[in-house]
Amino acid sequence: MLNFLLSCYLYLVPTVISRPLVNHTIVAGFTLDLAYIVNGLPLPVIKWFVQVEEHKEHVMNNMDFNITQSTYNPCNQHYSTPRTLNARPLLTGVYTCITSNVVGSGTESAAVSIVS
Repeated sequence: MLNFLLSCYLYLVPTVISRPLVNHTIVAGFTLDLAYIVNGLPLPVIKWFVQVEEHKEHVMNNMDFNITQSTYNPCNQHYSTPRTLNARPLLTGVYTCITSNVVGSGTESAAVSIVS
């Protein structure tokens, strides 16, 4: 096990998406949960943005969302999701996740439609 752990940190790995975002249509009042899994060494920095109509906003600045981030294993799998428990139609838009580390970066987007 120790050899496995050491070998994980001997290499730099650019960000690689292992679970991409998918488009969502949900009913207002339900939970919106955009799960995203990315690999990379060192662990990538993950930033979420939402484009609602003509306005682009950093999701972490939006009080409607709770951002959950965790690491799955000691090597490099990183999980991130913005979640809102009471989705409202005004949150309809394109959500973008930007990941980066010293070796590279990646961008993934998904359209979210919240209907009444």
